[in-house]
Amino acid sequence: MKQAATFISAALVAIAASACCVLPAVLGVASAGTLGLGAALAPFRTYLMGLTALLLGVGFYFTYRPAKVACDADGRCSNAKPASRLGKTMLWAVTLFTVGTLAYPQFAASRAEVKAASSQPVNRVLPVSITTKTVVFAVSNMTCAECTFSIADALKKTSGVSGAKVDFKTKRAIVSYEPSRVGVPKLRAIIERSGFPAKPVSS
Repeated sequence: MKQAATFISAALVAIAASACCVLPAVLGVASAGTLGLGAALAPFRTYLMGLTALLLGVGFYFTYRPAKVACDADGRCSNAKPASRLGKTMLWAVTLFTVGTLAYPQFAASRAEVKAASSQPVNRVLPVSITTKTVVFAVSNMTCAECTFSIADALKKTSGVSGAKVDFKTKRAIVSYEPSRVGVPKLRAIIERSGFPAKPVSS
């Protein structure tokens, strides 16, 4: 029972450590609650990773600790049963899961770079409405490139927004919008609803 509880705890803490990237990817949605939770847990990522390692260490101890020798009053001793094959399999499965979960933010960052490079616009002249304006937001607390996709999608779904790009490296969101349909305060609220403080730096 202790062994199973340790495995489950290690997996949950690993997910919490990478919540900003993992939860949107696992759930397949850009929900504000998911991103908000990830942003709230991001500052504690180092501590959560340490706790994950500690829990895995406890799991390995329970699984591979030396068998106890039990002796009765007559002096007869017998070895306790070693860890079962199922227990060892579960341990290694949880270990692989947690390592993969903790490494996912780095994988997501690489994927974001590839996606950004492949989606560069072709050099051509596009018609721009004279009523369209552009605002740049400084978006802080982003610790994972995966978050940029969800923020950009939320902005693009907003009525009056003609384009949105969120850059993880510069921590900037560039939004093209029609002032007659949507304002800067609402755009800022959409970003902050995702769990990331935003401040307009130019328009």
